[in-house]
Amino acid sequence: ELSSSVFNNANGTKLGDVLQSGIVWNGELYLVINNSGKITVLDTGSFKVQRSLSGFVSPRYIEPINSSKALVTDLYANTLYVVYKQSGITQKIPVQGRCEQMASNNNTIAIACPKGIVYFFDKATEKISDSALVPKGPSQLQYVNGQWFTMAKSGQKSIMYSVNPGSSSPAWDTTS
Repeated sequence: ELSSSVFNNANGTKLGDVLQSGIVWNGELYLVINNSGKITVLDTGSFKVQRSLSGFVSPRYIEPINSSKALVTDLYANTLYVVYKQSGITQKIPVQGRCEQMASNNNTIAIACPKGIVYFFDKATEKISDSALVPKGPSQLQYVNGQWFTMAKSGQKSIMYSVNPGSSSPAWDTTS
């Protein structure tokens, strides 16, 4: 049964303004509430609030770095945030423009930024290790068989790009 009142029923209040994204991480549900500038952490069984992480401008997506830290993108801050799951922001990393969706492998998180950049974040050092230029509009990222891919716009076309630290090249043109 689908219910639109699960959070309100469990907590007696509204969740916030614009639920952008969410993940289950370490047995808890992390809900990124964009216009409210927070991440609300829920128990996955009861949906009761465990804690809120605040200090963001307009958070968008969250991707685990390890079992205790995650990376968060932001719509307006030109910043990536490293957050500790219990207490919130531990580090702010400046970037060029907004960043959106992320994907990861064992060592790296790739971050798509619509201004035409894919950043590569090293999980061990918790720093941006490299980047690649992609035509404006890189969006969702995938890591498949040892290779990063992103969709991007080139004029009126959408093109799948193979992305490596320092370079990108068209993998296939979806309009052909």
